[in-house]
Amino acid sequence: MRYLAVAVLTVVFVGFNGIDTTVRMSEAQFDAVTITRNSSRELAMRHRHTPGREIFENTPIEQLLIDAYGANRGELIDVPDWVTSERYDIVATYPANPKWTTRRSIQRMLQVLLAERFALQAQRGPGMLRVDRIERPATN
Repeated sequence: MRYLAVAVLTVVFVGFNGIDTTVRMSEAQFDAVTITRNSSRELAMRHRHTPGREIFENTPIEQLLIDAYGANRGELIDVPDWVTSERYDIVATYPANPKWTTRRSIQRMLQVLLAERFALQAQRGPGMLRVDRIERPATN
């Protein structure tokens, strides 16, 4: 009963305050993206999230696929070797708007980034993410 009351109060609060959680297509992409190849040979990768900025350091593209599509490593199918072995530093910026900057919107922006900068064509299905096409990016 307590959970039902919390759920009702949440719906009423959101309804009265007009919180918009939809992701508009114009908002579903990063404003600016810098991609550079990382040749440090370090194994550790790092992802930092700050308002208006996503920073991926020493990150294989495989990890971006996992983050963007909510997949796990075992679900990736037909991924070229370089997607796992090559590492990149990526800095992506966007307007820091807490009304629509959610995990889901960040995932959507990563999907757009992968499509635009890596020419990704992929199909998501139950328990799998099949990569039909992916190319190395032009780096800055």
